Amino acid sequence: MTTLTERYVDEVARYLPQDRQDDIRDELHGLITETVESRTHQSQDHQVAEHQVLTEMGEPAQLAASYTDRSMTLIGPRLYRSYISLLKVLPGTVVPLFTVGYAVLELTDGRDFTDILASSALVGLNLGAQLFTLVTVVFVILDRTDRTPDAKWSPSQLPKNRPASTKDAKPGRAATAWLGLSIAVQVAVFILIVWQHRAAPYTLDDGSQVPVLEPELFSGWIWPILTGLAAVIILDVLRAAGRTWTIRFAAIYTVAQGLFFLPLAWVFSQQLIFDQRFLDHFNNHGWHTPDEFYTGIALILIIWFCWTTFDQFRTSRQADHR
Repeated sequence: MTTLTERYVDEVARYLPQDRQDDIRDELHGLITETVESRTHQSQDHQVAEHQVLTEMGEPAQLAASYTDRSMTLIGPRLYRSYISLLKVLPGTVVPLFTVGYAVLELTDGRDFTDILASSALVGLNLGAQLFTLVTVVFVILDRTDRTPDAKWSPSQLPKNRPASTKDAKPGRAATAWLGLSIAVQVAVFILIVWQHRAAPYTLDDGSQVPVLEPELFSGWIWPILTGLAAVIILDVLRAAGRTWTIRFAAIYTVAQGLFFLPLAWVFSQQLIFDQRFLDHFNNHGWHTPDEFYTGIALILIIWFCWTTFDQFRTSRQADHR
């Protein structure tokens, strides 16, 4: 079982550059041990002395910031690295995917290639700016509301039983990349749903433009779907910022997913998802999309919702027992 000092040093190291972690860990551990022993020799209880020393040293993220030369004022040191990581993932996935998709749709409409390049670049820049603004605003709000300004840090707030190795304490690169990719796909889906309704990008034989999704959805079912998707995106951003699974967090996440998956499954089961004009043209005026397709998609959505709900509560219970 790790000591309070080891947990504190591990937490500080999480916010440090990889190449400086070992040296600073050794230096910090030695400094804390020496100070605690000095106070213990003065007839002070060891555990009390250790708790006081760590309290005086302050929040690990703030102490880690003092070891670096970065200026972290808009986004505090506790969330800064997660903020930068997310900014690297989202523009590198959502923007290229959406830009290429937009260019392909424009190309199928027979537009001039030069015009397509110009308009696609403009769309990509605009989307990138919006993503940057959205992520920044969310992290600024998190940094200022997650903890009251006057709240005093205490060693009791340290994660329990964190592994001695910082590498083991951090989420793996694969898990981090998967979460970032998941957020990117969700943002892209949200944007595409709204965009296709406004732009009606599909061209029929007579040159008229129609949306892909049934327009009537925007008079009812699409709003809980979009609300749930937006809530899931925000909660995943919180996870990327370092929020761990708890029973309460899992419950909120389940509600958000339910808002998204269950109405979407119902819409598929009732075959209300696609615009009929789009379907007729896409199916070449002859082939009929089988009912099993819609039923199968609905079942997959429900099964996925049930599995992720079970996994989230299982993860939160495991975290609570650590």
